[in-house]
Amino acid sequence: MSVPLTFIHPVTPKTVSVILIAKDQGRFLAQALDSIRRQRLQPLEVLIVLGESSDDTDAVARSYSEFSCLRQSGRGIADAWNRGIVEARGELLAFLSADDFWTEDKLQVQAQRMWDEPRLDYTIAHFRYLLEPGCAWPRGLRPDLQGQKLVGRIMETLVARRQLFSRLGGFDVALSTAEDVDFFLRAQEQNVPMACLPEVLLHKRLHGNNASLAAATNTKNLFTALRRSINRREQANEPDR
Repeated sequence: MSVPLTFIHPVTPKTVSVILIAKDQGRFLAQALDSIRRQRLQPLEVLIVLGESSDDTDAVARSYSEFSCLRQSGRGIADAWNRGIVEARGELLAFLSADDFWTEDKLQVQAQRMWDEPRLDYTIAHFRYLLEPGCAWPRGLRPDLQGQKLVGRIMETLVARRQLFSRLGGFDVALSTAEDVDFFLRAQEQNVPMACLPEVLLHKRLHGNNASLAAATNTKNLFTALRRSINRREQANEPDR
C-alpha cells in the first residue's frame, strides 16, 4: 500500500532535487556523490538520507558539506526514499543509491526533456551493470546482461515531478525491496505519461551485497507487488453492482 505524503516545503519551479539513500556503503558513496557534483545541470539541492550504518558512511556523507544530510526515522529503502521526497523542494526529483553513479549529463538530459514536454510526469533512461572487481556475477542475473544497454525501470534512472507523489503516494514501506516495481506498476495502472530516454545515464554497481538481488526476499516482494497490481486491475474492471 502506498504511503500518503505531506510535503514540508513549497515547490521551487524549474529545479531538480536529488535524493540519495545510503546505509553501509561508505566505500562507494564518494563516487556516487562525485557523480552528482559533476552534473552539467546542477541540482537545487542534494538530500542524503542516512540509515543506521556500521561503517564510515555517515562520515563520508558529512564530508560533502554542500549537501544536506537527513537521518532516516524509520527503516528500509522505501522509508528512506519517502523521507527525502517530503523534504525536497525541487519541481523534479531524481534518485540515486549510494553504490551507483550517474553520467555527467544525467540530470541535464532528463530534466530538459521534461521541461520541454510538460505533459510528462516522469522519465527513465538506460543503464549498464558495472561488476565490482573481485566479485562474481550474481546468480540471479543472466550472464548475457553484462555490458548490455538495459532499460532502467529502476529508481536510479527515475526523474519524476514532485506532484506525481501527491497523486500516487509514496513508496510502500511494507516492501523491503521491489518498492520501485510497485511504484512503476501503480503509475502504469493510472496511465501516467512518461518517456524512456535512449541514453545510458547510470552505472549500476554489482558488488555481491546488493539488496535488490537478495534472491528469496526480492522474489517474494516482486510477487507481492505483481499480485497487488493484478488485484487492483481486477477491481477497477468489476462492473458496478
